[in-house]
Amino acid sequence: MELAGKECLFGKIVDSKIIFNDLGRLVVKSWIWLAERYPYVELDEFIIMPNHLHGILVGAVREPPLQKNANH
Repeated sequence: MELAGKECLFGKIVDSKIIFNDLGRLVVKSWIWLAERYPYVELDEFIIMPNHLHGILVGAVREPPLQKNANH
């Protein structure tokens, strides 16, 4: 099945809801993993479409590590 000329990579639409395939379930797990792996990342709303993801990350700003001065 295609959606507006694009392949449905993550699942299919049934009764206006997405039914995830294996790859779609992996996308969900990967989204959740972001906050588990990076404690400075807070996940907000997200929606997985049949061929792409929309998501909002909150607090994903991170200070860069301090740089050592080569002269010291």
